[in-house]
Amino acid sequence: SGCVHSAPLKHGANPTSEPIDKSGGIAMTQEQTTIRRMDKEDLAIAISWAGQEGWNPGIHDGTCFYACVPEGFWLAEVDGEPVAILSSVRYAPNIGFMGFYVVRPDCRGMGVGRVVWKQGMEALAGCTIGLNTTTSCESMYKKMGFNTAHRVIRYRGGAGGALQADPYLLPL
Repeated sequence: SGCVHSAPLKHGANPTSEPIDKSGGIAMTQEQTTIRRMDKEDLAIAISWAGQEGWNPGIHDGTCFYACVPEGFWLAEVDGEPVAILSSVRYAPNIGFMGFYVVRPDCRGMGVGRVVWKQGMEALAGCTIGLNTTTSCESMYKKMGFNTAHRVIRYRGGAGGALQADPYLLPL
C-alpha cells in the first residue's frame, strides 16, 4: 500500500528553472537530450519503468491512455538511449494531467528529467495540471509550483475464493 496525491499547478509557478546538477559537475542540457513522442513500442518502456519504481497503475492503463492521446507521451534520449519518460495529457482546453515521470536511475540528477518535464509543461500550457506522486517526492513538486490537493490511498492484495461468472461482463 502507498499514499499518493494529486496536485494542481499553482499560478505563477516557474516549471522551467535550470536543471539541478547532483552529478558532480555535469548536467545534461537540451542540446544533449533529444525529446520525441513515444511510439507504441516505447510504451512498454514506460510501463516497465513504472513497475520498477513500485507504482501500481492498472494493467491496461498505459495502453488505454496511449490509444486515446498518443501525442501526450514523451521519451527523452541521450545518444539514442532512453533516459526519461513522461506523459502530459490534455483532458480539456484548460485541464491536463502529468504522469509516467521517470528518469532512468543511472541518469538521475543530471538534468534530463528537467528537459522532458519542460516539454510536458509546454504541451499543457494554459492548463491547470494534476499529477499523482509518492509522498517522498512531494517536496520536489512543491518546488516546481504544485500544491497538494488531496490524498489518495491505494490498497492492494489478493482476494480469496473463486471468480464467479458475470453475464453482464463481456471480454474485450
